[in-house]
Amino acid sequence: MKSIHLQKINLKAIIAVSSLLLVSLLSVAAYCIFLNGHDSVIKKPDLFKIKENGKWGFINKKGELVIPAEYDLAYDMYDGVAPVRIKGKWGFINKKGKLIVEPQYDNALSFSEGMAAVNKDGKWGFINKKGMLLIEPQFEMAYWFSEGLAAVIKEGKRVFINKKGTVVIEANYNTTLAEFRNDYAIVNEDGKVYYINKKGEKAINKDFSSAYQFSNGRAFVIDDQQSGYIDRKGNMVIENVIGNQFSEGLAAVQKDGKWGYIDTKGRLVIDYQFDSAAYFSEGLAFVEKNNKKGYIDTNGKMVINLEKTTGYAFTNGVAYIMTSLDDWGYINTAGEYIWRVKR
Repeated sequence: MKSIHLQKINLKAIIAVSSLLLVSLLSVAAYCIFLNGHDSVIKKPDLFKIKENGKWGFINKKGELVIPAEYDLAYDMYDGVAPVRIKGKWGFINKKGKLIVEPQYDNALSFSEGMAAVNKDGKWGFINKKGMLLIEPQFEMAYWFSEGLAAVIKEGKRVFINKKGTVVIEANYNTTLAEFRNDYAIVNEDGKVYYINKKGEKAINKDFSSAYQFSNGRAFVIDDQQSGYIDRKGNMVIENVIGNQFSEGLAAVQKDGKWGYIDTKGRLVIDYQFDSAAYFSEGLAFVEKNNKKGYIDTNGKMVINLEKTTGYAFTNGVAYIMTSLDDWGYINTAGEYIWRVKR
């Protein structure tokens, strides 16, 4: 295992590359919304949605059709429940495809922590799995619950509420990431990015130009002087590096235009060799190298070759892959299709 030697790098280059990284992360986020309704890194779906003849249904991780494709739109299934759209209205089905909440909402998000955000007449509230309104529609926007709190927009202000609908963090932030993770949320106040705790207090007494969520005890940040990874106390523990979030003890980092992987102590464990690199999930990470794409294991060995097809994170032994909007599907950890859209 090599020790990584990190020299000071140009801050403008950091910001430029980090902007590209952010675009990449937003692309992944867009995929997660397409696939799940929210961040698949956090939760693993019970069933996976598929599309046949213009309608959506669900398969299990073996690729077996569990719920026929008969919905206008659907999100993946969490907590045994999935939002589906029928004739312009959203309701919810269970694992057997039975409607447990009749279609009546203008929009809906997936369940998280036993509650789902729903929209009616332009306002968002929250229901439980029985369809009971636990928090009346009153918000301009609402996100999913995470660690007991949900970000909402109320009277133009971005705030956090608890499961009773009570505002518990009132500061008016310009933007927030939609959830708490590991007791911290990231907020942006007048261009200053920082971490808060569940009391709304600064969890780390530092401001950043950009910051990412904590994972494996590390978070990638950029300040006026440098970029790197901090610990939960705000100490810069891996300096002068450009990278993405840690997952399963490893993070992809860039040097001289190539990507490799480091551990949480900053030691290089997979050499710089990839043109792009994603985070590890279930022991596999999607990479690109010399115009070829595929998944590597934690030793850096290419174990699934996809050639020109783009792959996303494995969840429950299944990964979504896409060559084009008309050619996509799911593979297992052996690289075999379990389902592919019919062309």
